[in-house]
Amino acid sequence: MTEKDYRQILFQEQGYQSILQSLFTTKTVLFLGSSLSDPELKLLLSFIHSSFHGGGPTHYALLSEKDLNPVEAESWRKNFNIQIIPYSPENNHQQVYEFLIGLKESL
Repeated sequence: MTEKDYRQILFQEQGYQSILQSLFTTKTVLFLGSSLSDPELKLLLSFIHSSFHGGGPTHYALLSEKDLNPVEAESWRKNFNIQIIPYSPENNHQQVYEFLIGLKESL
C-alpha cells in the first residue's frame, strides 16, 4: 500500500478507523519487529493521538540498542505514549526471545 492508499483507508473507512481506535485506546500494543520509522505507522499513530488527545494505555516497542536514539525515544513516549524497551541484538536477538518468554509466563 502506498502512503496515499493508507491515508484514504485511514480517513475514509470508518469501520477501519473504529477498530484501530478501539485497539489503541483500550489495549496495550507491543511493537515488535518494527523500526518505528515506517511513515504509515507514524500516520496511524498521529491519527489516533489526535483523535483521542493522547489518551489510552501505554504502548511498548522493543528496539535494538543500535537503533535507539534517546531523544527519539523520549519523543515517542511524549507524542504517542509508546515506551521504548531497548535490547541487545547479540546472539541472534536472544533478549527478545527471553522478553517474550517472560511476558508469556506473566500472563
